[in-house]
Amino acid sequence: RVWILNPDEQGRIFLYDKYVRQLALEGLDGPFWYTHNLAMNEFPKGQYWLSVARRLSHFDGKTLTHYNLSDFPLPTSNYFAVFLSNNKLLLGGRESETYMVDLSFDRWASYEGLNFQCEDPDGNYWFLDHEGRLISAVNGESDWRVFDETDGLIDTPNRAFASSDGTVWVSGQHDGIAAISFMENGVFKRLAYPDLGNIFSHLAVLETSDGSVIFGGGSELGALENRSGGAIILRKESGRYRAAHIAPPLFPSRPAMIVEHLDDGLWFAGDRVMRSGSKGTLAPEFVDIYGGNRWTDHMVVDSTNRLWIASWGKGIYELRGEKRIVHDELSG
Repeated sequence: RVWILNPDEQGRIFLYDKYVRQLALEGLDGPFWYTHNLAMNEFPKGQYWLSVARRLSHFDGKTLTHYNLSDFPLPTSNYFAVFLSNNKLLLGGRESETYMVDLSFDRWASYEGLNFQCEDPDGNYWFLDHEGRLISAVNGESDWRVFDETDGLIDTPNRAFASSDGTVWVSGQHDGIAAISFMENGVFKRLAYPDLGNIFSHLAVLETSDGSVIFGGGSELGALENRSGGAIILRKESGRYRAAHIAPPLFPSRPAMIVEHLDDGLWFAGDRVMRSGSKGTLAPEFVDIYGGNRWTDHMVVDSTNRLWIASWGKGIYELRGEKRIVHDELSG
């Protein structure tokens, strides 16, 4: 299709489709539209935007809607309209400010007093509030539900997580002891693990590729006293989860975060970076990323199985096999 962007005396614009002249739209009458600076873009398909002087117009194939300077802060000089990716429209003009208009239906939503935790396989959202309650938004936020201790929830949750089978887990502490609650058949069950310490780590929660769910202890070494720390691994057997406590040296006493790397198993963050033993040993081995010990909180494995490690004040370390690339302030 070829559009002729020159309205006739009746304010009509024509186009040529396979050399056949057709009426494209009408209603562009008045002095604003008789100018060689008229520009048009189609975005998305079937939605047309025309701009000239102090006016922007939208044509959806049936209705022509005009916007002018008194309604919106449009550029006041000869201006351009350029469509970008993700349904964005870039508007600007000579000696004018440039504006980006979001034409998509995606919008940010704010939930005052709630901390978003996860989305379960059914599309329900799960939050923790500042009073330690678990909140769920079901059926597209049309049904909100609140869970607390009376429903079997732990009294101090710091993480909510949904595994791939739809089970919702909440970890943290209860009565000063590391504890977990999980929903089974619509009812929460509470499990406490005194040997883990007084709390679970809010980051050391992982579902592994075999469906096991791991919760790492979050107690500092001085707070463990005669307890061991480590992690709880829950595996589903005959339709029910069974728990096993994995203590040092098989797991670090306080794994700040746990990720699974397909090439070499589990990696642990904490007072040092460690990974599953690669030489036939059961205990994890130290990986010298920084040239010595350094506390690490955050690690992630991306969709291409690359491992990324964040170090406070150092930067982001990218691991590709034995190759390590540092992304820091100097490198951008």
